[in-house]
Amino acid sequence: MSEKTEMRIDERVNLKLRQLYRSYGYLPLKMDKFEEYDLYIRNRDFIPTESIIAFPGWDGKLMTFRPDLTLSIVKNYRPEKETTRKVSYSESIYRMERDGDYREILQTGLECLGTIDAQQMKEVVLLACKSLRTISPEFILDISHLGFLQEILADAPAEYRSAIASCISKKSVHELAGMAEQGAISETLMETLRTLIESCGNYRSALQGLKKLKVSPAADACLEELAALCRYLSENRMGRNINIDFSIVNNMNYYSGITFRGYIRGIPAGILSGGRYDGVMERSGKPGGAVGFALYLDRLNMLVKEAREYDVDVILLYEEKDAGDPALAEAAERIRAGGESLLTERVVPAGMTCRRLLKFDGGEVRTIEING
Repeated sequence: MSEKTEMRIDERVNLKLRQLYRSYGYLPLKMDKFEEYDLYIRNRDFIPTESIIAFPGWDGKLMTFRPDLTLSIVKNYRPEKETTRKVSYSESIYRMERDGDYREILQTGLECLGTIDAQQMKEVVLLACKSLRTISPEFILDISHLGFLQEILADAPAEYRSAIASCISKKSVHELAGMAEQGAISETLMETLRTLIESCGNYRSALQGLKKLKVSPAADACLEELAALCRYLSENRMGRNINIDFSIVNNMNYYSGITFRGYIRGIPAGILSGGRYDGVMERSGKPGGAVGFALYLDRLNMLVKEAREYDVDVILLYEEKDAGDPALAEAAERIRAGGESLLTERVVPAGMTCRRLLKFDGGEVRTIEING
């Protein structure tokens, strides 16, 4: 896929998403690319500081190229001025990868902060589905509920909760069985976790399996919230695109409630991630809750099947003597009207490919080459 093709995909998706979010009242937000390093020191278990690109500011403060958007949006939320804030964005974040390389990552998404009720929660998840559908009708949104998981882990030994969460994220029943054999967790908890892991896939069958678990009244309430969300999405014609999957285990110091991850056929990694993150608000001293998601547009370059085989459909060559001929312009417009992209040039630009190469000659258009 050429760089120009990637940009065309990014721009097309970005335009559609901006229109979608604005139609639901999410106003575009523009942010500065720099942030104070201290913000991430205070939240180092949310954003690992080793991945942050830091530099000294002119006033002596240590600054960073922004490695995250959520913390910046929460920091600038003013609850005394607005009960609920709904914003959308299309911004880059900057991080250092494990191999030491710097990366600019384009994200598009939205955030809803403040008083979050059931309708707003459902709306955000529906918009996540619609965002994925903007790229391709072949998408899946996996949904989980960290509140339900937290209730299951309430009686687990504190020193093993992180290891248990890791096993769940890997869907490793074998490792959990080993922990039970060693006495780290009880057999009862082991069987509950087995049911949790195996109850994944189609939301209807998954919910039936999860309802067999009798954990606590609070867990039942979480499960009902999850079921209500799935019914809502199904009513909005998204039922075949949603799955239940508790392997989505985000940082439970920050995230709570519904979490989700989106996938597109043709991309071997999640392209959308989001959920409820009340913990971020609490740590920032802000009242209320928050929910949102980000879509990683840089991963669209993995959509090999969407790549155009050629830079343009048609290149129409002409000679200097024909440059002002109205018939040349008319011929070009007829081709474009048929839905093909067309470039008119004296010679074929170096490195540019086309499906059809035509020549305007003496008022007529003749074919020189057909490539597919």
